[in-house]
Amino acid sequence: MSEVRYAMRGLNALSDEQLREHQWRLLQNQIKYCLSNSKYYSKRFKELGIEVGDIKNLDDFMKLPALMGKEQERLAQIESMERYGHPFSTYLCAKPEEVAVTATTSGTTGDPTFTYTLTKQDLAHLNESVSLMLGHAGVLPGERVLFAHALGIYATSALLPPLRNSGVLPIDV
Repeated sequence: MSEVRYAMRGLNALSDEQLREHQWRLLQNQIKYCLSNSKYYSKRFKELGIEVGDIKNLDDFMKLPALMGKEQERLAQIESMERYGHPFSTYLCAKPEEVAVTATTSGTTGDPTFTYTLTKQDLAHLNESVSLMLGHAGVLPGERVLFAHALGIYATSALLPPLRNSGVLPIDV
């Protein structure tokens, strides 16, 4: 079996314990960010009786109940339209005017949801991540990749620009 390698090369030098600590720090920051910036998540944590201090490690996080299902996502979008006049849902962590790209699902009910909503900062991070992923796989600028994603064009339209930004031509099927 080959050694696990990470596209972010600095992670390759970390022990398993250090990697878990790194993941835990990232998760802590993300939880705090979501609770500070999302009406949905702060409300959901209160509904479930969860305090940030209750989550002491990755295992505690993994034991949490699902924070959102498709029905909650739809209800959060309806609430967002009614209360705030935008379709990006109450789980949005940015101001609506900061949204740079959004990709919807086609909606199994016929009503699309704005599941993939990104700011310029999100796009920059996604561009960097996709470039690292492609480089790690040996895919170089100027090459073509077959883009046959099972989610369809709605969900994947947020991933196509970073592929193109990396200098790769995705061939959509």
